[in-house]
Amino acid sequence: MLRSLIAVLAVSLVPAAWPDAGGDATPDEPFVFELTGNSKIFAIDGPLLPGVPPEVDKDGISGVLGCLGSESPQQCGAADGELPEIAYVAWRSTTEWELRSAPDGPAIVTLTGLVDGKGRFLMTGSGPGNGFTFVLEGRAKFAKETLDPVKIRGRMQAVNRVHDRFSVGRFKTKGAAVLGPLI
Repeated sequence: MLRSLIAVLAVSLVPAAWPDAGGDATPDEPFVFELTGNSKIFAIDGPLLPGVPPEVDKDGISGVLGCLGSESPQQCGAADGELPEIAYVAWRSTTEWELRSAPDGPAIVTLTGLVDGKGRFLMTGSGPGNGFTFVLEGRAKFAKETLDPVKIRGRMQAVNRVHDRFSVGRFKTKGAAVLGPLI
């Protein structure tokens, strides 16, 4: 009797025996959502003086990615058509996301972090080689009884010490996923 109880407990503790709750898209098929939002980009150009406000540009999340993720600070405030027009988030799992400028394009920033069972999340990541760091914090809404995302919204913060700029703002997904395992 004791042996069968131990065997049942041992099998129930093996993660492979647990039912899949979802939320982990395959590497080839993440859930991809278009992002909308507003932000302010603060430029700390020249010497820092007490009481002197920085130059501030208002932009969408795609402009923040284009500005702070670029190799040159001249990309900030660039003419229309030079920055990505739309930003996307690719939900690979509850611990890894990507920010992209096209639904099936490469990651501009890979974000890692955590999502809890109620959808609260904190994700952070750095861009390749230019001092760019991005933070997303907020809440995801899941499909009923799964961890498959249907909506994401929250706050974003970004900083690029090389370009002497930082940004704060809000974002949300626009409609249903444009790519993903369920599409």
